[in-house]
Amino acid sequence: MNKINSEIIEKYKNKDWLHHQYVKLDKSYEEIGKLISVSNSTIWRWLKLYSINIKNEKSQFNKQWLYNQFVTLNKTPKKIAILAQVKSSSTILNWLDKYKVKRINLSDRNTQSYY
Repeated sequence: MNKINSEIIEKYKNKDWLHHQYVKLDKSYEEIGKLISVSNSTIWRWLKLYSINIKNEKSQFNKQWLYNQFVTLNKTPKKIAILAQVKSSSTILNWLDKYKVKRINLSDRNTQSYY
């Protein structure tokens, strides 16, 4: 393992560093994941492991976030559900309907409008 990778691992496995980023600097686990190039679910697991109180970050899952995940990043409802930490992709489908983000087949995603 090279030095850069070991430094990244050390950062998110360091309880004080993680607490500082998440609580003191008020970053989301998604922001922390991007900062050190690991998935936000990895950060979330380490927050839980260290018993760092998880903030209600569901408010970040607004229309813009959902549109970005589904349309721009071409993520499936199942993958979005994992990111949003909801139990079912049907919740994501409901959010897509609520925010009027047009649902189309995956094969058509790059060729059609979403609104």
